[in-house]
Amino acid sequence: MKRNGERSTPGWGTRILAFFFRWLPGTGPFSALKVRTPTPEVEKLFMASFNATVDRYKVLLANVDAGAPELANENFDAGGATIAGKYKGTDEAYAKLLDKLADRKFAGMQPDLRQNILAYYKDPKLTLPARSNRKERSDFTKLLDQLERLKAAPEAVPAVQAP
Repeated sequence: MKRNGERSTPGWGTRILAFFFRWLPGTGPFSALKVRTPTPEVEKLFMASFNATVDRYKVLLANVDAGAPELANENFDAGGATIAGKYKGTDEAYAKLLDKLADRKFAGMQPDLRQNILAYYKDPKLTLPARSNRKERSDFTKLLDQLERLKAAPEAVPAVQAP
């Protein structure tokens, strides 16, 4: 037994296992796991993308310094504006938020959040996909009901903050 920072050498079992981990990714179904270095073209694309991101970030920071942070409501997973039905993850997040707010009967809801939700679901052609199961149809009907209740709920007055 080694004590106080003394290192031991790996045993035979560990060495055999290490050999297989080095050898397996290069063959058979594990070949997709093999580490590949990016080509020069891919490196150029990455650097261009990275530089564009840094430049955009600098512009956003300059806007914050100027006192006017204008951040667009974009879906960073799919790219572009957030539109109902375009990206399943966003649809699920908005539906979950709406469900939680409806459980509280929209009490204390900020006007800007209300406006954001209504803007997200503004498309009158909001439809259920043709291939949907019973649970999806039930969830969709519940969503439409909650949207109608949100539209009918009185709009909260924003709280005035003291200086």
